[in-house]
Amino acid sequence: MDTTITRNKARGLPTPPRRWRTVAVNPYVYIALVLLLFFGVIQGFQRAGLWTTSSKVTASGQPVVATGKDPAEIKGWMTLGEVLTAYQVPRAEFDAHFGTPPDLPDTTALKDIEKTAPGFSTEAVRAWLKARAAP
Repeated sequence: MDTTITRNKARGLPTPPRRWRTVAVNPYVYIALVLLLFFGVIQGFQRAGLWTTSSKVTASGQPVVATGKDPAEIKGWMTLGEVLTAYQVPRAEFDAHFGTPPDLPDTTALKDIEKTAPGFSTEAVRAWLKARAAP
């Protein structure tokens, strides 16, 4: 019997803390478990419909479309034709205001128009549509 522990118990002093056993884990297994947990949580929330990583669909999986109600909903990936149709803007008026070429296809994304027309931006389209809708 260890006399130090007995003497400590006799004096009422605290006993030394228990020592926990350590388990050696292979670093590759540890990394794999961390990644599996991380991506598993993401997949779980996506499948439950609580999280989406794309701005083209809502969390419930419905596609995001321009409704013509609020210009703030316009995204750079939306097509020119989609925006013109939703906000009932004639193509000629749009081309005249932003200086876009008339032969530009309606299937062109707004972010791609920024490369061809100087001074064009998605933010400018939002501001113009907001000012155009104001009485």
